[in-house]
Amino acid sequence: MKKTKLYKLFSTLSARELNNWEAFLNSPFMNRRKDVITLLNFMINERKKKNPNYDNETVFALLYPNEQYDSRKIDMTISRLYRLGEKYLAYKQIEKNEYLLKMNTAKAYKELKMKTEYQKMINDAQKALENTPCRNADYLHKEYSISYDQISFLKVKEIYDKVNVQEMVNKFDAYYFANKLKLACHILSHKAIMYSQIDKGLLSELIVFLEKDEKYLREQAVAIYYNLYKIYYYMHECGGDLAIMLALAEENYLNLKELYPYAQENFYPYEKKGVFTSMLNFCIKKSNNDQTKSGKYQRELFDWYRLGLDEGHVLEDGFIRFSTFGNIVSLSLKLNELNWAEYFVNEYKSRIEYNEDSNYLINYSYARIFYHEKKYKEVLSKLDPQPRKNFNLNTRMRILILQAEYELKDECDIRNTKNYINTHRKAFIKKARKAFIEENREVYMEKYVEDYEEKLEEDFTKKHGEVKPPKYVFFDNFLDVFKDLDDSRYDKSKRLALLVKVQNTKDIFDKEWLIDKLS
Repeated sequence: MKKTKLYKLFSTLSARELNNWEAFLNSPFMNRRKDVITLLNFMINERKKKNPNYDNETVFALLYPNEQYDSRKIDMTISRLYRLGEKYLAYKQIEKNEYLLKMNTAKAYKELKMKTEYQKMINDAQKALENTPCRNADYLHKEYSISYDQISFLKVKEIYDKVNVQEMVNKFDAYYFANKLKLACHILSHKAIMYSQIDKGLLSELIVFLEKDEKYLREQAVAIYYNLYKIYYYMHECGGDLAIMLALAEENYLNLKELYPYAQENFYPYEKKGVFTSMLNFCIKKSNNDQTKSGKYQRELFDWYRLGLDEGHVLEDGFIRFSTFGNIVSLSLKLNELNWAEYFVNEYKSRIEYNEDSNYLINYSYARIFYHEKKYKEVLSKLDPQPRKNFNLNTRMRILILQAEYELKDECDIRNTKNYINTHRKAFIKKARKAFIEENREVYMEKYVEDYEEKLEEDFTKKHGEVKPPKYVFFDNFLDVFKDLDDSRYDKSKRLALLVKVQNTKDIFDKEWLIDKLS
C-alpha cells in the first residue's frame, strides 16, 4: 500500500485533517460504504504504532474476514478511499472560500430558476468578494464573473438596472491584461529554457495599447505586472549593453517600488514573493553594474533584504540559502551596518540551509564583524584554516587571517594560502580535462584516428588556456599584491606603483581593502 497514491495523500495530512476526513466519510450523503471507513480507521491507528504494517493482505483480512484474498477487490477499495479523499480536499477548498460557496449556490438557484434566491446569493457573493484581502488579477476576474453570470440569467431590461456592463467589460480587459503580462514575466524569467520557442501572441500589441491609453495602468494589478514585465524585458530580452538596459528599466523599478505595498497587501503569497524577488534581482544587477560607484543600489539592496527577512520572502521553507546568508553579511559590512550584521548573524545562524560548512560560515561571519570592529585577535580566534569542501569560503577565510595578521604586524604565511589555491586549481584542471576527454573521445577517435589523444589534449588547452577561471585569478591577483604590501609600508614610490597596479587590475579580491591600505 505504501506505493499507492492513497498512502501518499494519507501521509501528508495531519492528525486533525485525518479526523475531519473520517467525519466526511461518515456522512451518508458522501459515502455509504463501511469498508472505506474501516480502511481509513485502520491506517490512522496503524500510523500511531512504532512499526506500522500497511500490507495489502493484512488489510484485506481486516476488511473482509470471511473471504479469500482478492488483490483486485482491495485495489478497488483503496481507489475508492483515494477518490473520496480528493472529494474531501475539494470540499475543504470550497468551504473556506466564502465567495466560491456563494457563487456555486447561486448557480444552483439559477438551474432551479429561483430568481429571488439567485439574486440574493449573487449579492452575498459580491459582499464575500469585497471582504477578501486579495485585489490581484484573480479578483478582477471574480468581479467580472459576478456581472457576466447575471447577464446570462436576467432579462434584458433588468440587466441595465443591476449590471454595469461597461465596468464588466473593463474588468475583464484588466483581468486579461494583468494575466497576460504575468505570464510573460514568468516565461521571461525562464528565457533560457523556453522563451525563444514560444509565440508571444498579442503581447507586443498589448504593450503598445497600454502605453497609448494609460487607463488600464491605473488598475494597480495591471500596473504591477506591466512594470515587472518591462524590467524583465530590458534585463533579459532587449539585448544591448547591460548598463544602458538597467538605466532604461530604472523608471519601471521606481514605479514598482511605489506599487510594492499594494502587492504585499493584496496579492497571494506566491505572487508577493515573485514581485519581491524581481525587485531584489534588479537591485543586485544594478549594484554590481554601478559605474558611478555611488553605492545607491547597495543601500536599496540592503533595504530589500531587511524587508524580505521581515516578510519571510528571503527564506525558503523557513531556511535561508548558504550563499544568501554570506551575501547579506557582506553587504551589511560594506555599508558599515555592523550592529545590524551582528543581529542578523545571531538571529538567522540557526536557519541556514543544511550544509556541512554552515558552522564554518557562521564563524567566518563573526570574524568579519570583528575585523570591521578592529578586533584582530578575536578574528584569529574565530577562524580555522583547515581545508573545507567550499573552496571560495575556505580561501576568503585564509585571506581574512592574512589581513588580521597584517594589521597586527604579525608574520603573514602567504605561501600556505598560495599552495592551497594551486592544489585546488590542479584538481580542477584534472577534473575538467577528464570531463572534456570523456565527452569528446568518440568524436575525436572517428575524426583523428591515431592522433586523437594528442588532438584532445591540444584542443582542451586551447579551449581552457592555462585553465585559470576567474575564481582563481581573483584570489591570485590579491595575493600577488599582498606579498608586496608589507615591504612598501614606508616606501612612498613603491606604494604608489602598487596602487596603480591594483587600480588597473580588473579581477582582484577585496580591491577596496588594498586601495585603502595603499592610500
